[in-house]
Amino acid sequence: MRSKQEHWLAKFRKLNPNVSRAKGEGNARFAPHKPLLLLCLIEIAESGALIVPVVDKSPELRLRFDCYWGIVQGRWGGRPGFDLPFHYLSNQGFWTPLREDGERSGAESTTVRIRLEGGFFECLGSAEFRKKARFLLVKYWFPELEQQ
Repeated sequence: MRSKQEHWLAKFRKLNPNVSRAKGEGNARFAPHKPLLLLCLIEIAESGALIVPVVDKSPELRLRFDCYWGIVQGRWGGRPGFDLPFHYLSNQGFWTPLREDGERSGAESTTVRIRLEGGFFECLGSAEFRKKARFLLVKYWFPELEQQ
């Protein structure tokens, strides 16, 4: 039987990002939005600021995402699309998107916060998990130049 950490690390390998051959070959063809948002959550957990399993779509989270976007801007272009991964990573079981009233959100336009799945939230509390998760996200979803 797999451990909780192995379960979530396996999900990091299967993010199902948008793919564009026009952006390049290998890892360059993968949209960076989902892995960037997960890297932001890992960073927030690392800082000790993730104390409850609910994360608001806050200016702080958006700023972190925008800073990471600078790394991929040359390859992917466009504006940093924060809203789509904030909502749609729920399809892969990382969290539940919520509206302002606390009910489940059905669209990225109404998602104002997320409730992290309990096992995922628990794993984010582990320094060992965060290190492995960071490594996997960078290795699987970013081309070599961006990995550096």
